[in-house]
Amino acid sequence: MMKKIIAVQIMLLMLGTIITCNKSSDVSIMNSHSSLVELYHDWRAFQGDLFTDGVPDYSDERMKKQYDEFPVYKNRLANFDTTGWSIPHRIDYHLVLAEMNGLDFDHRVIKPWKRSPAFYGIIWDSQSDTPAHEGSVAHGLVELWEYDYPLSDADIIKLTQGLRTVSPFLVQAKINLTGNARDLWRGGIHRMESQSRTLADLLDKTMDTSEILTAAINDAKIATDDFITWLETKLSSKQGKSGIGIDNYNWYLKNVHLVPYSWKEIETMMRRELVRAHSSLKLEEHRNQDLPPLIPMASKEEYDKKTHASVTEFISLLKDRDIVSLKDYMDQALRERISPYSPIEPREFFSEVIFHDPMVMRTHFYHWFDLARMRDEPHSSPIRSNPLLYNIWDSRSEGLAT
Repeated sequence: MMKKIIAVQIMLLMLGTIITCNKSSDVSIMNSHSSLVELYHDWRAFQGDLFTDGVPDYSDERMKKQYDEFPVYKNRLANFDTTGWSIPHRIDYHLVLAEMNGLDFDHRVIKPWKRSPAFYGIIWDSQSDTPAHEGSVAHGLVELWEYDYPLSDADIIKLTQGLRTVSPFLVQAKINLTGNARDLWRGGIHRMESQSRTLADLLDKTMDTSEILTAAINDAKIATDDFITWLETKLSSKQGKSGIGIDNYNWYLKNVHLVPYSWKEIETMMRRELVRAHSSLKLEEHRNQDLPPLIPMASKEEYDKKTHASVTEFISLLKDRDIVSLKDYMDQALRERISPYSPIEPREFFSEVIFHDPMVMRTHFYHWFDLARMRDEPHSSPIRSNPLLYNIWDSRSEGLAT
């Protein structure tokens, strides 16, 4: 009898050990970095699933549906235990969390689909110098700079399809935009005026290319111009503030952008840096007081020569001073972004600086090193090989380019 009892106890112990091992194994698999990557892909698919019949959909119904389903992904992430993970893997975890916090903040506070008419400008004629467009942008952007002109037959079809979403999206905008932020409303008018000019330029660039494309461009421009008129008629009724408040801003800094400083601390640092910049400027002006004033470049030949020479000088500086590790793509990344010569005045700020001394702006164009690196040397982690959502990349991107 005793032998049977002992045998049963041994069997129960073995069974318990097996169950415990299986549970530990399940937890280990669930909490692995590969599981985080799987969640990341599911999360990105969910975050971008905002289309109805091919048109971006930011209606109240669709936004409510997204926010109601959002906790499923937040809870999945909360179940991870990153104890023992490597630092790079833990960073990935916090980046996914930051993106989810970004969606939460959009729904609770920013609500660009309700407050910002610029959100509905989806036509972009140039690439951003940051990993993604700055600010709140909708899904379904039409990136004209991605196309080679003259357009291929396949690109004509693709571009036409994209342009056909403009009109229904702007019809939707008139329903969705219920906010009262005056500055955002005024900024939205300027953004849509820019879209109208871009469409006019596109019409000239693609003239006689395709009847269906021409019709799509015209329809998009008519819809854009009509939307501008609508915005202008509503502007006088928009008297609210555009800011989100210090408490919201502090939450956003900490939980979305992972910045360890408060609004007040950042304001203090910015004021200090502004004073430092003014002081440095005065010292330089004094040091160079005997030099003649800089004269803007006056010809295309002078412009081409000096801008390319500034790239050569900048690359040599980085190499000779051992500032960064040089890559083959760096020189080309800068030369590709030299803007065409234009004698038209007045110029915007960056162009005015370049026309006086192109070397000054080279450090800011570190942006293009960053983008070339993302293209040619993508990060090994899928979570960091794509631009982060909600401009989370801005501290690094703008910090290196300052």
